[in-house]
Amino acid sequence: MKALYDISKNKTYLQYIDAISKDIADTENELQEIRDTISSIHDELLRRILELKIYEGCTFEKIADELNYSQRYIQRKYSKCINIA
Repeated sequence: MKALYDISKNKTYLQYIDAISKDIADTENELQEIRDTISSIHDELLRRILELKIYEGCTFEKIADELNYSQRYIQRKYSKCINIA
C-alpha cells in the first residue's frame, strides 16, 4: 500500500505533521461549505434527501421508506438537484 505522504530524508516529521494538519483543515473547510450549502436549501424535502444521502449514507430505497415517497421520485429529485449544481 502506497503512503499518501512521502516521508523522505528531506522532510522532517514536523513538516509531515504540518502537511497532514493543513489537509485536515482544508477538508474541514470543504465539509463546512457543503453543510452551509445544504442548510441553505429552501425545499425541505430536498434538503432532507441530501442530508440522508450525504451525511448518513442512506440508499435511495431507505430514504424513500423513511420519507414515505417512491424510490423513483427520490432519485429524480436528487438527480435534478445534483445536475443543477
